[in-house]
Amino acid sequence: APQISNDKRIIEQFSNPKIQALEENVNGVVHLRLIRPLIADESCVACHANANIGSVIGVMDISHSLEGVQKDISKTSQSYIVIFTIALIFTLCVVLLMLKVVVGKPVLELLNHAKELAQGSGNLKARISVKGQDEIALACGYINQFIEKTHKAVSGASHNSKNVEKQSNLLNSNAISL
Repeated sequence: APQISNDKRIIEQFSNPKIQALEENVNGVVHLRLIRPLIADESCVACHANANIGSVIGVMDISHSLEGVQKDISKTSQSYIVIFTIALIFTLCVVLLMLKVVVGKPVLELLNHAKELAQGSGNLKARISVKGQDEIALACGYINQFIEKTHKAVSGASHNSKNVEKQSNLLNSNAISL
């Protein structure tokens, strides 16, 4: 059954008809409201004798609660946050694992080799294995070059020391025989 409204927006439609889409807050719940004037056409005039073509014969006022939509959006947002958090943690774990393999392992090998040189037997024949062309690999390569030069210097000094010892023994034996 048709209802008569005291709403200012509805009454205004009879003098200034236009479709209105409104968002209203009713008791803390957002509602979507559509106000649409019903304009008389030829088919209306056949039944409504007092209506003129183009005049407003009524106003349709529909209101729909968006509470369910808001709940769905909230649920979906929470799901996306959980999925994003899991993806972020997984990505972080993969990155940390890659850093450990790519950076940690070569640095640990470099540290162990430096410790062996400084505190161990000082094996100058041992070399650091170099893989890749990053900064760590370059540093390992330069350290290997330094170890090689040191090894050559120590070997040369050892060889010269043996020659001096031979010459000393020869001079000593010559001095005894005189």
